[in-house]
Amino acid sequence: MNHGVVDRWTWVIALGTLLVMLQVAGIALVLIQAFRKMPSGYLRTFEIALIHRNELLLASGDASGIQFEIKGVDLDSGHERITDYPIHLPWNGWVTEGNRLWLAGGGLVIEVDGERQTEYRPKRKLNVLQVCHMFLYHGLPAIIDNDGVYRLLVFNEGEWEDRGEVALPGVGRRWEKDELSGEQQLVPLWKESRSDPVRPSAREWVRVISVGDTQHLLHSGS
Repeated sequence: MNHGVVDRWTWVIALGTLLVMLQVAGIALVLIQAFRKMPSGYLRTFEIALIHRNELLLASGDASGIQFEIKGVDLDSGHERITDYPIHLPWNGWVTEGNRLWLAGGGLVIEVDGERQTEYRPKRKLNVLQVCHMFLYHGLPAIIDNDGVYRLLVFNEGEWEDRGEVALPGVGRRWEKDELSGEQQLVPLWKESRSDPVRPSAREWVRVISVGDTQHLLHSGS
C-alpha cells in the first residue's frame, strides 16, 4: 500500500472522528441550554422524565408531593410550557414510540396522538403495589404486573392483554435445574404445592430496558 492511500485513509478516519465529536458536542449544548431554564426543583423528578417530539417532559410536583403537573422543555430553544397531559396516581409511568405518548395511572391510560388525547379505562386493574413502570414492547405500551406471579401485560386497543408469565422468580418462587439441559429454570406453577400465591412485597421491583426488539429485565427484591 503506497503512502497516498495511507494518508487518504488517515484523513477519512480523522474527519469521521471530528464529525462524531461535533455531533456529541451539539447534543450537549442543546441539553445545557434547556437545563439552564429549569428550576433546581426539577432535578428531584428527573427519574420520571422522557423525550417526546423534541421536548423533554418532566413530572414536576410541589412540596406536598400530592399535586403534580407535566412540563415540557423545548430541546432547541429551552422554552418551557405547562402541558395538559394529566397525571393520575398511583403513577404507572409513561412511554413513547416517537409519535404517540401513553401515560398510565389510577386505573386510566391516556394516549396522546398529536393534539388528540384519548382516555381509556381498561377492565383489568393493575396491582396497586406496583413492581414495574411502563415500557415499550414491540411498539406497544407494556407493564409487568404481580399478583403473586409476574405477568406481562400489553396495552392493545384499550385493554391490558395478559401475555403470560414472565420468567422471574417473584416472591416465594424458586428455580430448579432442568434434567435434560442442565440449566436453571423457573419451577412451573403446577409443580408448586402452594395453593395461595404469595403477595408481592413492597421491596420487589422490575426495571425493563428495551433495546430494539429485546427486553432486558433487571429484578431486585428481598
